[in-house]
Amino acid sequence: MQGSGEILSIGVLAKRAQISVRALRHYESLGLINPARNPDNNRRRYNGDDIAQVMKITALKLAGLDLRTIGKALKGGIDLRDMITLQIKQLQNQRDETLAALKVLQISADRLETDQPLSVDLLCQIMRSITMANYPDETVYKDYFDDQQLEKIKSRGTSPEQLQDYHQQWSDLIARVQGLAEQQAPADSDEALQCAREWNALIGAFTQGDASITQSLGNMYADKDAWKDRAQMPFSPLVSDYIAEAQGALLERGEE
Repeated sequence: MQGSGEILSIGVLAKRAQISVRALRHYESLGLINPARNPDNNRRRYNGDDIAQVMKITALKLAGLDLRTIGKALKGGIDLRDMITLQIKQLQNQRDETLAALKVLQISADRLETDQPLSVDLLCQIMRSITMANYPDETVYKDYFDDQQLEKIKSRGTSPEQLQDYHQQWSDLIARVQGLAEQQAPADSDEALQCAREWNALIGAFTQGDASITQSLGNMYADKDAWKDRAQMPFSPLVSDYIAEAQGALLERGEE
């Protein structure tokens, strides 16, 4: 629109930008826009530059920025790229939190629908396994994996979508194992053995069959008390003990 020579009234611009006339007047009162006036009737006249500015303001508001911050950014007082990047991260975090909450509610609803017990411990476990918010991070990994191992893990070529799917698989599996453990289902039951198979497969996807990475991963979790203040286990001791028993049952059947 900029430089097009197009002139719009306040009503037409409000309709085109899908905002209210009152909002446009408020932007003007804050100095965000400064439309010219028709000398004959003193009505506002928005040219191409004004229209472009309104569209910028609208886009930044949709990104979650307040008008005070937008004003500073448009005047060059704030690095707009850094501000937008920060807002993207904040919105992504909000999205992840919302999806995690929805997942907890759905699992809870499913269990209640089938008259399964829904304990506070299980709810906490589900939430922890879904969000993975305190999953061991790089500062923990560096204590147990050498540089070559870390480089191999990072160079797997996993896309963000694949990584999200991987975490989702872990979340679902951990919740299932927690449920079996709380129900005191036999660790050699068909469902428990299937969980053990899936658990081993997900670990294999992480280690890529590298024996040294597998050993380092085992050492890290065996030494969890050493880093528990820096990060939280994504699953409870009940899950850990139960899945270990199920893995043992798999070995007895000749499966690894």
